[in-house]
Amino acid sequence: MPGPEPDSRTAPARRSTVTGPIAAVGRPRGRSSPHASRPRSTGLPSTPPGGWATRQSTRPQTLGYGLADSPAGQCAWILEKFHAWTDCDGHPEKALSRDQILDDVSLYWFTGTATSSSRLYWESLRTVDFDPVAVPSGISVFPAEIFQTSRRWAERRFTDLRWFGEPPRGGHFAAFEQPALFVEEVRGFFRLVR
Repeated sequence: MPGPEPDSRTAPARRSTVTGPIAAVGRPRGRSSPHASRPRSTGLPSTPPGGWATRQSTRPQTLGYGLADSPAGQCAWILEKFHAWTDCDGHPEKALSRDQILDDVSLYWFTGTATSSSRLYWESLRTVDFDPVAVPSGISVFPAEIFQTSRRWAERRFTDLRWFGEPPRGGHFAAFEQPALFVEEVRGFFRLVR
C-alpha cells in the first residue's frame, strides 16, 4: 500500500533540471491556430498551470487512490488530458485512434502506476531550475503544447541552442500524436551535433 502524502517538511528538496537535447513546447509566432489565443510563457511552469497540476503537485496520493480504484476514473482522467493537450480540435480521436487511447489507459491501469505518475509532479514542480543550460540543445515548438515558449526565452536559457523547430502539428504528446514529425525534429537536431 502506498505511503502517506509527501510532506515538504519531511521530504528532501529536489531540483528539476532539463539538459541536453529536448523536444518541447509552444506555437510558432505568426501562425493561426485554434490554440493561438493561449498566452506564451517561459516554456516551463513557474507555478502549476491548472487544477490537474495543483492536485498532482500537492496531493498525488489522494489522486492515485481514486485512479487506482476505478478503470472508468483512470480512463476519464487520461481522456480529458488527450482532449485538452493534443492537437485535435476538441476531438481526441482526430489525433489518436481509440486503440491508441485505450492502450495508454491500459498501460496505467494494468501496471497500477497512476499514483507514481502523479508523484512526479510533486517531486518536480516544487523547485524548477532556471539556471542557464550550456550543452548543445534543441527545442521543437509544437502548436498545441500546454506550455508555450518563445525563441527569445529559449535562447536565453539554452545558451547553445542549435535547433528551434516549428512543426505544423502536434501537442503535449507530440511523439505519440505525430511520430513522423517528432522523429524529423529529433533527427534535425542530431544532424547538427554529430
